[in-house]
Amino acid sequence: MSKLRSGNSDKPILLTNYNVTGPEREKFRLNYEILRSANPQNEIKVWEAALTTSAAPPYFKPYVQPATGKSFVDGGLHYNCPAWVAHHERQILWKNVQYQQPDVLLSLGTGLGTSKDAVTTQVPQPTKKGFRNLVNIILGMVQGQLNSEKAWDDYYAHVAMTDNPEDRARYISLNVMFDIRPGLDKVDQLDLLETTTRLSARGSLELKDAADRLIASSFCLEREGPVIKGRVCKGMCWLSHCFPYHHTLRDTPILQLDLCRRFRRVP
Repeated sequence: MSKLRSGNSDKPILLTNYNVTGPEREKFRLNYEILRSANPQNEIKVWEAALTTSAAPPYFKPYVQPATGKSFVDGGLHYNCPAWVAHHERQILWKNVQYQQPDVLLSLGTGLGTSKDAVTTQVPQPTKKGFRNLVNIILGMVQGQLNSEKAWDDYYAHVAMTDNPEDRARYISLNVMFDIRPGLDKVDQLDLLETTTRLSARGSLELKDAADRLIASSFCLEREGPVIKGRVCKGMCWLSHCFPYHHTLRDTPILQLDLCRRFRRVP
């Protein structure tokens, strides 16, 4: 997510490589827009999209696209955890299954600070008490909007209202806990962040479960006959050749066996 700075307004913008417009998008009354250029030469490139969504004020200046002159900043204030955006977009893209549970919805966090000394934006305190209270209220609202963990909890509470534990398990959030959350401009702490992230991933059951589910969702079942008694069918389970690691998986029978055991449904 990014924000397009135009005049006196800041619009939340979703940068995509697809076009879906019309009544289907209008039905959801979304408060963000899709930005695509009519001229292919002016399309935002992947590296430009990364710059726009990383241009977090006051740490980094807005990114101005040379081809169009449009100015962008980070859209985190609106969607620091864009789970709802992904939810609505998949409903718009796949209308035939828009109200069914997704195979998997994975949210990857950028880290959490466990200490109360975690870095926050420092703002000079006004001298007048009334104005100081107003500033504190506004800052509290901003910090609330930037709380991606709370945004995920709110999303999960809404979409996972089901008694089926398998359906609830489709929604996964992975994050890394840090003793102290560093500031966005602390470049000297990048190595520490990377090391902590790698260590937290070792032996993580949550990470393995997410990986298994992502791989399993890439398999297709081709039926070899009619469904018997409404629940029994016979067919071949195969991995799509468009999946980038299909050769690796094909040559790893232990992994295939593990996945078959994990996702087999026995009547």
